[in-house]
Amino acid sequence: MFTVGLIGVDSMRSLQAQALIDLSMVLRDAATFADFLAIAHRHIDRYLPVDWVNMGVMHRENGQLAGSQFFVYNSDRDLEGWWDEYLQRFSRYDALAAQLAIAPAGTTLLTQDLLDRRNPEHELLFEAVNRRTGSEFAMATNLVNDEDCFIVLVLNRNDPRYPFHPSEKAFFGALTPLLQLTARTLVTREKARLILSSAESLSRTAGSINFLFDEHLRPLFVPRNARERLEPFFPEKDQRPVPQFLQQWLERVAGSKGSVSPQSGPWRLLHETPFGRLKCAAMAVDSLGGRPTLWVRVEVEAQEGEFFRLRQAGLSERETEVVTYLPLGYTNRQIAEAMGIQEITVKKHLQSIGEKLGAAGRTEILYQALQRVRQSE
Repeated sequence: MFTVGLIGVDSMRSLQAQALIDLSMVLRDAATFADFLAIAHRHIDRYLPVDWVNMGVMHRENGQLAGSQFFVYNSDRDLEGWWDEYLQRFSRYDALAAQLAIAPAGTTLLTQDLLDRRNPEHELLFEAVNRRTGSEFAMATNLVNDEDCFIVLVLNRNDPRYPFHPSEKAFFGALTPLLQLTARTLVTREKARLILSSAESLSRTAGSINFLFDEHLRPLFVPRNARERLEPFFPEKDQRPVPQFLQQWLERVAGSKGSVSPQSGPWRLLHETPFGRLKCAAMAVDSLGGRPTLWVRVEVEAQEGEFFRLRQAGLSERETEVVTYLPLGYTNRQIAEAMGIQEITVKKHLQSIGEKLGAAGRTEILYQALQRVRQSE
């Protein structure tokens, strides 16, 4: 087996430089942790032979394990279920993991340096790991180790004849900063994807428009239909992603100290206009990379005004509410979203309203509704 432990210092430095260049060129293609692990194995194995690699991504909350993911690449074993078994039965005996959990990020350790086969707990762990995974020797590094996340990358060899050489540990140490940077970038991307997924779920909440802002009140997520639904509340030709009054209100209540404070809020605002009323609520929610994210919920309420008189014509309360959105130019879909009902229900309401007012179509319904209001004054 070729190993960097068999070459001179100058040759090792040259190999380290070449490995860094190669790795930096390909790691940019890593979009997920699974990609990262596959790329890391393929390119590290050229310089530092390993049989397979695995990685644990553990999420922390208040110092406790809040969730974890296990990734493996190039193993010839079926390791499904192994991660859960390890966490439940054997992690308490893992001296290497315990040291990495308290060591600064970027620390690299070898199992052969820490494993004492005379220790019953160490022997229990080794036998379990070796029997299930085939690993004889492992070199592990904590790529990320902070209050939110703990990520460990493990290089494994299955042949008992080839322990890791100290020079291999030193060689791998030169690659670690680049691996750390990529891992942290992926953590940020994963959190951003989670926030986007949550935001998209929020955007489908009936009757409301939901925004997300970062700690400096820069928009992180604006629903596609936000501008359309809030059009009457934007000043003419204003190209802001959110109405100016909303941004100013957030700056006043949430950003008064220069940035959003963790776990702050909620704040509420009623914004009255001739077009209707906006009910706004804002509060700091789960953080992105340790920084607070501001969730803002806006509900649009059309101004009923004199339309309540339409009930004298036999319109129900919900039918009257549908009519109040017509002067705003709302589509059936927008009315449905604002009222928290199905679009087909809006169509049924409009059909019923038309029959009661003797009108056909939205324009004629609005005209007849205004006529009825004036006649009843």
